Amino acid sequence: MNNNNILSIDAALKGGYAIYNSQKQQIVKRGNWRLSNDVGDSLIELDKILTEIIKKYNIGEIVAEDIYLGDNTHTFKRLAKYQGIIEMICKYDEYLSEPIFIAPKDIKNILCKNDYKFELKGQIIYRKDGYEDHKRAMIKHVNLLGYMTKDDNEADAIGLMLYYLRKKHITIKHPVKKIINNLT
Repeated sequence: MNNNNILSIDAALKGGYAIYNSQKQQIVKRGNWRLSNDVGDSLIELDKILTEIIKKYNIGEIVAEDIYLGDNTHTFKRLAKYQGIIEMICKYDEYLSEPIFIAPKDIKNILCKNDYKFELKGQIIYRKDGYEDHKRAMIKHVNLLGYMTKDDNEADAIGLMLYYLRKKHITIKHPVKKIINNLT
C-alpha cells in the first residue's frame, strides 16, 4: 500500500481539504465541508470525514492549518478541539506520521511573496491587511494555477498544500501548465 499521499486540512466549522497523490505528483481531490453547529456533533463529523478520506486515498501524512489566536475565544476553543481530533487520528493510525501544523500567516506570506502584492501569470494582485483581502488573494492565487474554486476554505487547503510541498521541495503538477515566476 502506498501511504505517501498527503492530506492538507483547513479545519473549521466550514473547512476544506486537498489531497496530493505522490505518484501522480498532483492534487487529485479537493473539497470542503460544513460541520454541525453543535460542538460534540461536529467533532464526530470531522473524525468521520477525515477517517474516510485517509482510508480512501491512502494518506500517510497530514498537514493542517494551525490555530489562529484571535480575539474570539469561542472560535479558538472549537479549533483547538478540531486540532485534537487530527492529532488523535494520527496517533491511532499506524500508517500516519505525526500531523504538521502550519501558521496561516506563513502560508499566505510565502505564496503571496510579500505583504502587499504578488505576481502570477503576469497579473499583479494587491493584498491589504484585512481578513477578506487575504481570503480573496488565496482564492485568486489557486485559481490562477488552474484549481478554479470560489470557496476560501478549499483555497486555503490548496494553499497549505502548496506551501508544504514547496518547503519540502516536492514536485507538483498544476492544472495550468505554464507558471510565471515559479510562485507555487
